[in-house]
Amino acid sequence: MTGLAEAALELAAVGTAGTLFNTWGIEHTTVVRAALLLASINVLTPLLSATIGSSRQDRTVAPETWLGCLVSFGATAWATAGGASGEGGGLGPGDLSVLAATLCYATVKVRLADKARTYAAEALAPARLFFSALCALAVLGLRCGLGGADAGAELGRLPAEAWGLLLFSAVAPGVVATLLQAKGQRVVPPAPPRTKAQAQTIYAGVPLFAACYSLVVLGEPIEDREVVAGVAIVAAAALSAKTG
Repeated sequence: MTGLAEAALELAAVGTAGTLFNTWGIEHTTVVRAALLLASINVLTPLLSATIGSSRQDRTVAPETWLGCLVSFGATAWATAGGASGEGGGLGPGDLSVLAATLCYATVKVRLADKARTYAAEALAPARLFFSALCALAVLGLRCGLGGADAGAELGRLPAEAWGLLLFSAVAPGVVATLLQAKGQRVVPPAPPRTKAQAQTIYAGVPLFAACYSLVVLGEPIEDREVVAGVAIVAAAALSAKTG
């Protein structure tokens, strides 16, 4: 039980840090731009897998995977180089925060591959969510303590729509996604050798879904270079999936 708690706490702490970086970053950049920056996880995941992977299988990355990762990285760099986040283009504070979040998410993905093979998803996922809640409460307490604010007042400032979104994110991307990810990475390595499917390829569709959501729900304009970069990222993911 101690090992399970330590594994869940590790994943929760790094994941919570990623969420904080990502949330602050999105507040200071666009959703599509953030999604493209998050696509740099296509490079970070195999890089971390090759260096800190817990098994020989995880540390072996196919050439096609590296090629797809490099294409994704190039597309992301090209799309963000002339964006509107930083003055005169380039990376702004929000962009850098999203990149920090990406590093956290990639670390969680690589470490989860090891933990999911050791502990059942039905036990690991709830434990990870429990410790994530504790980490979030700790962050709230720290913020209120440093800022001299009242936690109840801080929570009371949230409108009903925000509570609805929080509930949805807790159930869908939270409980359901965490459980499915733990189940999937029990058998799918983060960035495996030539004969295996890879988890990271599946995640490469994030920019596409984010762009659709941003356009339909938020009404954010999508730049031409962001469209081209998104297509290149998805194509690169398909390329890296054609192993064997």
